[in-house]
Amino acid sequence: MVSNPTASVAKIMNMSLFKILLVTGLLSLFIALGMWQLNRAQEKEMIRDRILARMQMPVVELDSTAVVTDDLLFRKAEARGRYLPEYQIFLDNKVYKGQAGYHVLTPLRIRGADTLLLVNRGWAPWGLDRQRAPVEEPPSGDINIVGRLAKPARAPISLGDDVTPEGFARVWQNFDVDRFRALSNAPVFALVMELENGSDPSDLVRDWPKYDDTWIQRHQAYAIQWFGVAALLFVLAIINQRRGR
Repeated sequence: MVSNPTASVAKIMNMSLFKILLVTGLLSLFIALGMWQLNRAQEKEMIRDRILARMQMPVVELDSTAVVTDDLLFRKAEARGRYLPEYQIFLDNKVYKGQAGYHVLTPLRIRGADTLLLVNRGWAPWGLDRQRAPVEEPPSGDINIVGRLAKPARAPISLGDDVTPEGFARVWQNFDVDRFRALSNAPVFALVMELENGSDPSDLVRDWPKYDDTWIQRHQAYAIQWFGVAALLFVLAIINQRRGR
């Protein structure tokens, strides 16, 4: 009769068949998780390179003839027009350095056109009364602004209905461009401009996401941890086998 190879290995290593299968399975799992994190790091690196390349491209001028699509995502842009404070909204549930607050989204009517550009003018903390809409008056008159084009931020969950004072709803849990178009009754660009410092005198925080090596290194660190766990398990299995002998 031909002996079972797995049982022979287990006998030689003085380990039960169950332990052999358990250690093998865990080693495979930890190594697979490490490889998955390395693949994630590589994907993030490719995304970062594409974003940085777009950010280095020439500045896009958003005038009356501009067509804004996802091809312009992360591009630096400039526009001239007039803010419409009557359609300004406050995007709720935005946390900055552990403090709850909101983003101020103010539409800019492009000069010579009816098109609106939603401008994220920055972050501010909530006051004492959450039932009252904040007051962040934008500059009046024609203004020239510069910033980076981005997708409107959406919260993963909604923590309640929108707070609606008199007239136009000021505080939104999530931004919906179609809803904004219907309420403003005007064409609205699909992308939002994240305003640069210096384009607006208001005292708002403009610390936008940075696409550097940090989010890549995080995945690499996770991969090292999983490979380390696999190595530790292998060493412990060897020690256990030697003690058994």
